[in-house]
Amino acid sequence: MSEGTGDDEVKSRCCQKQFEHDGKGGTRAREQNNSDDDRRYPHEDPTGALHRCDVDLQPQVRVLLASVRSSIRRNDWRPASDSLSAAIRIGPRTPELANLEAQVKAGLLALGTGTNPPPTPAPVPTSAPATEPTVAPKKVFDEAPVRQAIDAYVAAINSRNLAQVRAVYTGMTDRQASDWRENRFAKEIKRLTATATRPQIEETADGARAAFTIDLTLVPDGAAPVSYRIRCDALLKAEGGEWKIHSLLERGEDR
Repeated sequence: MSEGTGDDEVKSRCCQKQFEHDGKGGTRAREQNNSDDDRRYPHEDPTGALHRCDVDLQPQVRVLLASVRSSIRRNDWRPASDSLSAAIRIGPRTPELANLEAQVKAGLLALGTGTNPPPTPAPVPTSAPATEPTVAPKKVFDEAPVRQAIDAYVAAINSRNLAQVRAVYTGMTDRQASDWRENRFAKEIKRLTATATRPQIEETADGARAAFTIDLTLVPDGAAPVSYRIRCDALLKAEGGEWKIHSLLERGEDR
């Protein structure tokens, strides 16, 4: 082979093969796996002359692989296969290329059976930990208005005015009113004094219950004072924003 002819053959095949000595004075050609990162590939011909390949195929491979990935996302397997075949012909064998090839083969196989390959499951969102329901704090019962009603009842007794007593004790019966009028508020009673202990109050479903004691002293005309204690168990309800005594159980005892 002439020198010129050998140079032309090496130049035309510099990107695919390079020559090496076979140990018997001859040469043989072998496939050249060129680096993707090097844009120029040195080769040596049988005469020892060096040639360089100026073809850069890496951008073309990137474009083809991008087309393959886009087709895979659309489950468009035949265009993906065509782009992949072109990339294999002109590019080096890389792990990424092998991975795409496996996906395309699976897609084509599913396409032949009339089914699509199972899509990649979406990540399951992590739910926030369950929280305990907020319990509203129990409203504290206000005892002050109930105590004020008891104080008003005692003040009405000291006034010796039955109308004022019944204004606070709205549940007073006629029999109870007659007892107050004829005995405790009688004309023969010159002076009357009533004091009450601090009531013990508890909230009920529709009002409040109060337990307290009234110490009552009566001074009859021309006689010695008489003192006795009345234990009271009262049920109260709010009426128009004011607490009133609805029922009253009294138990009297001498002091």
